[in-house]
Amino acid sequence: MKDYSKNENACSSCEENFERTVDKLVHDGEAPTAKEHREKAREVEEAYSRQPVGNSGSSSGK
Repeated sequence: MKDYSKNENACSSCEENFERTVDKLVHDGEAPTAKEHREKAREVEEAYSRQPVGNSGSSSGK
């Protein structure tokens, strides 16, 4: 974790809080495993690669 107390150009408090939260999750063992991370990444990729329902891509308008 970055030491914000010694950095004159400290990041926003939101970023600092985010890093603390992530560090706590990892320390507490609540962070996802590498396998879980890959599965979620694949799930998100599939969700965003699908075409919206009802969009067949060949609407002629006739």
